[in-house]
Amino acid sequence: MAETTYTPEAFGRMRQSLADARRRTARPLAAVSVLFGIGQLIALRWFERNLQPDAVRLVAGGIFLVYIAAVAALLVRMRRAVHAATPHCPRCGAALADLSIRLAMVTGRCDGCGGPMVD
Repeated sequence: MAETTYTPEAFGRMRQSLADARRRTARPLAAVSVLFGIGQLIALRWFERNLQPDAVRLVAGGIFLVYIAAVAALLVRMRRAVHAATPHCPRCGAALADLSIRLAMVTGRCDGCGGPMVD
């Protein structure tokens, strides 16, 4: 059975696609994390001045849960996009991490199983 290997150009495109997926999903995650985090602090100060202590805990807790849910959803989205764009070994099916991608570019082989990857 002949194993399918990638051309250097195709492997380079997959590598660029992975970098694009990371960049495209990391920016919204960073923006939401920072902006919602700062927004929580500002809102908490306002709540402490204008609401009863029990109401502050309730509202601040709710806002915090929404913040955590938003960040978690963006993390899941990022992981899925990165996984979908990650090159896989045609022989063993292993997803290649950063160092593995560089090794495959240099050696033309999977660092896990040693199978041919790049012509």
